[in-house]
Amino acid sequence: EDHLRDDGFPPPCREHVEENLEAKSHDWRLGHVLPKACGADVKRLCPAEAAAGGGEALECLEKHHEDIKSQWCQKEVSRRAGHAAADIKFGRAAKEGCEADIQRFCPTEQQDGKDVHACLLQHKANLTKACAQAEWRLAQLVWTSRNEHGLQLCRSTIAKLCPGSPSDDPWRCLEDHLDSEGMTKPCAGAVHKRMSLKHSDFHLNDELSKQCAGEAKRLCPEEEAKAHARDFSSGGALITCLIGLKDKVEAPGCQVALSRKALQRVENPGLDPLARKACRQDIVKFCQDMKGKGPAFVKKCLAQHKEELTPGCREKTHFYQKVASSDISANKALAQPCMEEKRKFCLQVTPGEGRVVQCLIDHLHDEGIGARGRKALEGEQAKRASDISFNPLISKFCAQDYEQIKVEPFCVGLQGADAELKCLVKFREAIKDPDCARHVQKSVQHHSADLRAAPGFKAACAGDVKTFCKDEAPGASRWRACLKKHLGELASAECRAIVEQVEAQGKKSASVNYLVRQKCKEEKARFCPHVQAGKSRVADCLALHVLEQHFGQECKEALQTLDLSFTKLAQARLEHAFSDMQDWINSNSGVMNRWGGAGPPGVLW
Repeated sequence: EDHLRDDGFPPPCREHVEENLEAKSHDWRLGHVLPKACGADVKRLCPAEAAAGGGEALECLEKHHEDIKSQWCQKEVSRRAGHAAADIKFGRAAKEGCEADIQRFCPTEQQDGKDVHACLLQHKANLTKACAQAEWRLAQLVWTSRNEHGLQLCRSTIAKLCPGSPSDDPWRCLEDHLDSEGMTKPCAGAVHKRMSLKHSDFHLNDELSKQCAGEAKRLCPEEEAKAHARDFSSGGALITCLIGLKDKVEAPGCQVALSRKALQRVENPGLDPLARKACRQDIVKFCQDMKGKGPAFVKKCLAQHKEELTPGCREKTHFYQKVASSDISANKALAQPCMEEKRKFCLQVTPGEGRVVQCLIDHLHDEGIGARGRKALEGEQAKRASDISFNPLISKFCAQDYEQIKVEPFCVGLQGADAELKCLVKFREAIKDPDCARHVQKSVQHHSADLRAAPGFKAACAGDVKTFCKDEAPGASRWRACLKKHLGELASAECRAIVEQVEAQGKKSASVNYLVRQKCKEEKARFCPHVQAGKSRVADCLALHVLEQHFGQECKEALQTLDLSFTKLAQARLEHAFSDMQDWINSNSGVMNRWGGAGPPGVLW
């Protein structure tokens, strides 16, 4: 039986074995192994079905596979299911339960002797209840478990790409190498089929369903209830819900299991059954030529046509873009190129809510950022400039402030996905929530360092950059300085407004101004270590010490880009010196009494 599909198997013998297998699928008592292996379990779990005889007892054991105590019985039930998965005639439940579905969806496959199951699974969302449940059980017992037939297809690939993987489960390694050179086409097909099925239903994932059972009930009760149907009708919605709420997941094991699912779906949103359904027409319309090149090309193509997509496809595409921006472990395009930079700059940053990605962008122009990492981060920075929802912390903390600010005439006239960002940046001094103010301030710092981080910059300034700054490298405030130099010559009024706004923000705050932040690090640490940023306190403190020894020339020059008036500096000096002056007055009370509190002639108090 186990070698039935091997090359060279004698046809007469095959016919005899097939008849035997088909007969055993109709009565669990036929054959020698199953009755001996499962006698105790079938009496305990399926007494009525066992007494009636027929194939119902085997189907009952399949339903209660996780509750079978005998390992021998579990193995034999799985072996029988494997034969049913290889040929539908060896599985009574699927053959009888799917008869109408086969005639409706797969008449050609049945007639030609092709893989009827593969055809049925392509239509799993529209199968009758009995057929869907029968196919789901085969998926659980065979296709998403060890799947010996799939492993046979992947034997050479495992030897080449996964030689050190556990012999009992090399599938994880195969999934990680799905796009690697050396992955054979038959093996890739088996891996992709297995991944697609596991993403289609929460309960087809042993580790995920075990680690996240409690979190699923707590965070996604509606989706969790629907997933119990075990018939593909949930469309993987419970997995999607948990991915979207991953920052609220408390169980560490569940976080790890979800990160893997999120990474796979970000790389290939088509693994989400509802996303695949929502984008089917859009892929045919816009990306038909990309399908043969792989999921990455289809994903990129859909992103390029974002504004033209149907609402359902746009929503799904947007969802997984948000996931990528909020969780670096789900963002292969950032995680791999920035691995060393993450260790160097952001090792102590708590993962989640986009904090690690935010940290990396904070260091985008620092020494120690490699070329690959910088390129990847520039792409993420541009993405964040395009839509507030790709900025998880601003989205989280600024909703209430935006509701108050959006009535401003400037904000009312804004359109597009970046409208909220533009509004919050323009009126950031009116923001009341301290967390919102802090994260918008961080965004404004990025604008000062790199104009490409400013919302609307790419569309508004592309022409002027090409005209005036084509020889300047982007980043490190170089394009800002270049466009400022040619401010009166800029063709785009919108570009001029962006440059003026970034310039004004940089003049007002040493904490925003990129040049001051970069050139005055040592001076700030030496002279103003405890000064809290905001209301020009850092700038005033630095200005007070500008003539002192060890104050660097580069910092002095950077301070000239700030808006520091003599009146303001004088006031700052007086406030800074007030405590020293008070001490002198207290220690010279006799002099004060002698001059009637006015002080000696010529002394300015």
